[in-house]
Amino acid sequence: MATIAAIRTAIATVLDTIDGLNVHARMPDSLVSPAAVALLRSSSRVTMGSGTIKTDFEIAVYASVADLESGQITLDELLSVSGAKSIYSAFDADRTLGGVVSSLMLSGGWSGYSTVMAGGVEYVRAFFRLPVYHN
Repeated sequence: MATIAAIRTAIATVLDTIDGLNVHARMPDSLVSPAAVALLRSSSRVTMGSGTIKTDFEIAVYASVADLESGQITLDELLSVSGAKSIYSAFDADRTLGGVVSSLMLSGGWSGYSTVMAGGVEYVRAFFRLPVYHN
């Protein structure tokens, strides 16, 4: 049975394949842009008989707004469905997170594109939804 900690680590491992992205399995005290953080949102049993569990993660993606346009360009690259910096492409290449989960769903998309403060620094941020299925 996959633990939350094992799934977080597997998510971070996949994200770490994106060159230049600073990856965190949990929210750190401070961020270095661009950054991605695996956030746990919810978990529920999908079917009683098989014991399948759906756990919803969001990947919070941060880019610096020292130059707002550059930050948005960085975030756009990370949220695109294809490309060398695409989060979508990274998870599409490993839909079982190295065998830690049964599957994941990439149709969740992203949301919440806005500016935020984190650790006293302003960032542009969006959330990439990542539901995973495991036993």
